Amino acid sequence: MTAAERLSVRQRPAEQTEQLVQHGDRIVMYELRGTLFFAKTDQLFEEMLPDLDRPTWVILHLRRVIHIDFSSVRLLQQIAARLGAHGGQLLFCEVHADLGLGRKVERTLRRLSLNPRRICAKTFTSTDQALEYAENALLRSLGLTPTALEQRVALEALDLCR
Repeated sequence: MTAAERLSVRQRPAEQTEQLVQHGDRIVMYELRGTLFFAKTDQLFEEMLPDLDRPTWVILHLRRVIHIDFSSVRLLQQIAARLGAHGGQLLFCEVHADLGLGRKVERTLRRLSLNPRRICAKTFTSTDQALEYAENALLRSLGLTPTALEQRVALEALDLCR
């Protein structure tokens, strides 16, 4: 699924929303399930190849993943490094504690890496947080300033005042 199909719940000006829909193919989400072992992760890598060599934000949704083996962790490191080299980023969301990666997957990937600075990844609690982060990064790459969380809304712009 791409951001052209599903945006975060963040309210944005029309110009930003249009840009996100137009360039939404640069934010891609994969919902993974079951046990990630080398063969399955290698298959995922092959599926992701078109997105790895361009500035793309790839979100891996891990809520339904029950185990990740060491060879899969190594492949995730390669994916993160490759995305980072092309101006993209690997994002993880919905990571549960029983998975063995810890709550901050990027920390685990860096700890196990021979070149930790090449790992370009972040972890988020929810899918929406990961989507919003990726949208903001995409908007910045397009030369737009994303809507700030603290941005003030004029009183007359609220539905209550109409």
